[in-house]
Amino acid sequence: MDADESAIIKEFKDLLPAVLVGYNIRNFDIPFLTARALINGFEDYDVFMKCRYIDLFDVVKSISTGGKWPTLNFTCQCLGIDVYADVSGAYIPGLWVKALKGDERAKQLVEDHCRKDVIKVKQLYAKLKKLIEKDI
Repeated sequence: MDADESAIIKEFKDLLPAVLVGYNIRNFDIPFLTARALINGFEDYDVFMKCRYIDLFDVVKSISTGGKWPTLNFTCQCLGIDVYADVSGAYIPGLWVKALKGDERAKQLVEDHCRKDVIKVKQLYAKLKKLIEKDI
C-alpha cells in the first residue's frame, strides 16, 4: 500500500463522472483501478467495475475491417489525430510499480503518458460522437 497511490485513487473515485470515457478501459483501466483500490484497502474497491462507461475501443472494433490491432495511437493516426511520441501503454503497469518505489523518472513517464492519452481520447470521442450517441 502506498499513501500517494491511495490518495490518488480516493480523489479519482470521488471525482468519478456519471459516464467514464476511455480507450480499452473495459480491459485495462477499470480492472487496474479495481486491483489497486483492493490492494490499497478500499472497502468499495468495486466502484470502478460498477461505473457507467463508454469504451471507445469497442466502438472502433465495431467498425474495424480487420488488420492491425486498433491501439489508441493507431486509431488516432487513421483518423488524423496527432499522436505524441511517448512510451507504449504496455509499459505503464511496470513503470507504475517503479514509480511506487520512488523512481521519479518512471512516475513522470506515467503522468505524461496518461495526460497525452486523455487528450487523444477527448479528440477521438469528438470524432466518433455520432456512433456513440445512439448508445447513450
